[in-house]
Amino acid sequence: MTLMMNSRCLITFSVVSLATSLHGNMKLFVERHSHVVKIAKYSDVYDSYAIKVGNFKIVSLDSDISNDEKCVEDGLISLTDIKSGWGNGAHPTTKLCLDFVSSNVKYGMTVLDYGTGSGILSILAAKLGASKCIAVEVDEDCIRAATNNARLNNVEKIVDVIHTKSVYIGDDSFPEADVTIANILPGPLSRLVAPIWMLTKPGGLVCLSGMRPEELSAIRRIYEPYMNMQTEETQLDSHDLYGDWVRWSVRTKIMSSAERKQEIQKLSMLSVEF
Repeated sequence: MTLMMNSRCLITFSVVSLATSLHGNMKLFVERHSHVVKIAKYSDVYDSYAIKVGNFKIVSLDSDISNDEKCVEDGLISLTDIKSGWGNGAHPTTKLCLDFVSSNVKYGMTVLDYGTGSGILSILAAKLGASKCIAVEVDEDCIRAATNNARLNNVEKIVDVIHTKSVYIGDDSFPEADVTIANILPGPLSRLVAPIWMLTKPGGLVCLSGMRPEELSAIRRIYEPYMNMQTEETQLDSHDLYGDWVRWSVRTKIMSSAERKQEIQKLSMLSVEF
């Protein structure tokens, strides 16, 4: 049965039953019948949103899920508490990063997700087979939302949600990432060049977004000393409501130990100056 959620999306469920609350608000009850696990959800139909990314459908529900409920349906990612942990795929930069993760994260990879928000990128990476996802966030509400969403999607053992103050370069708990994604604003991107570069493997992939096209050149100049600019790729997304946004991806330079040490010293001196 197919239910029209809103003007933006259609969601199809194997079994759908509808009820009306005392206040006349339509509620959706979803129950799987092909597997042993039930995905019973209460959500306001008109506050739900869904997108398709590769072989996955990502459904954002504006409701709370109890601690004993988990979404284990193949090809489905469920997000809740998206008001505090923003990132449901509606914004062009999130969609750009989701497409990047879908195309580049492979089985067994380690992923660094700087500015995780709702946890959407890390959860998708875990579902694609990443062995470890470090989801870094500064906002406490987002940390709670991302932690809940990782649990909801049964990837809490893969996705490690941490506060940015707990990030220590050289700590064994932070293995160098094969892929690093940072979907944040240009200001934080410019300040985070040190951890983003130093926590990504030499030759690893870095994906930066959250920028307008006219803001990219400044970010490129900051990251250029540490990146192999011959590998850079730029993707633009134009949206009627949100306007133009850009995603920039590039591989980190492969340096000798001496060169890397020298660059680290430069960054350390810059951090002291700031």
